[in-house]
Amino acid sequence: MSPDGRYLATGCWTGEDYDRGGSLMVWEMATGRPRTIIDGIAGGIGWPDEDGCMQWSPDGEELGMIFHTNAFGNHRVFDPEPSRSATVDATDGWDSPPAFCWGPDGRNVAISCWGKSPIPGLVATLERGSMHHDEMRSFASALPDWAAEQDVTEVEPARKMRWSSDGQTLLCGDRGTLYAVDI
Repeated sequence: MSPDGRYLATGCWTGEDYDRGGSLMVWEMATGRPRTIIDGIAGGIGWPDEDGCMQWSPDGEELGMIFHTNAFGNHRVFDPEPSRSATVDATDGWDSPPAFCWGPDGRNVAISCWGKSPIPGLVATLERGSMHHDEMRSFASALPDWAAEQDVTEVEPARKMRWSSDGQTLLCGDRGTLYAVDI
């Protein structure tokens, strides 16, 4: 549901026909009619039985999604000709979609994924167009002190993420582990 409650976004995966692509639909809540339909999204949207694969931007003008197995993209769904404004190839391929969340300013997105950082995750600035995970800012250059104190040598990518309203901290969690990352 959009932040103002006026729209509902739905998306579909591809099923057996991966090359057909998936669809993104934005529905008007007041009328139940489709407002925007975008077909042929490479690899479809999200994964079966996985939530959080689509999220509205803080201002409600864009919709972020995981598509094409492990990529992130955002669409300006209310433009006369809606199109993807940025694409982030966040992973080299996983068996589940990466978690993501919008920064409070709507210009950045945090994506949980393996990379150069011991805390798995990257921050992408969405004004750059198409990006590969090697071009983005990592969460951290070293594990925090608490990790060594608890014999933690590796942190799993977060399955849920939330950014603080001031944009300074990212709260991450996975399978009983909860941690904060200063951005």
